[in-house]
Amino acid sequence: MGKSLKNYIAIKDTAADMYGKVMSLPDELIVSYFTLATDVPFVELRDIEESFKKGSANPRDMKARLAREVVMLYHGALKVVEAEEEFNRVFRSHEMPTDIPEIFLDSLTMRPDELLVAAHLATSKAQAQRIITQGGFKVAGLVVGDWKQEITLNDGDVAQAGKRTFVRIRLAR
Repeated sequence: MGKSLKNYIAIKDTAADMYGKVMSLPDELIVSYFTLATDVPFVELRDIEESFKKGSANPRDMKARLAREVVMLYHGALKVVEAEEEFNRVFRSHEMPTDIPEIFLDSLTMRPDELLVAAHLATSKAQAQRIITQGGFKVAGLVVGDWKQEITLNDGDVAQAGKRTFVRIRLAR
């Protein structure tokens, strides 16, 4: 587990972030994370490992259980339910998250790469351009594929970079 491997779960992460990070783990790390990051009893860990060896474990279901265990440790039962419901709404039902941060802009007409940087969805224009050319940027549910062409936003539009990062656009008044 580490930042450079992009598979770490920080203790200070929100319940939703923890849940999402666990669900995005590669299947081969599930047993290790159960062992290192949960309080699941050793006997149960052996059963989990054995079910993976036999091929009888469903990786998605095991990740969901792992996510519940990790979130429970740091945030409690109520946050487990909230995080799981939010994850299922966004990733299974393809709906918008309930809590989307807002960014206030002086102008609603700008280039997409500038928008990504202004919204802190990318750290540089070069990174923003990669996200856009790879089809990973949407505004109001529509893929934006050309970083050179200015787009006109509407107050309240939601911009999305990748699968998990959303921001609501507001006009600064």
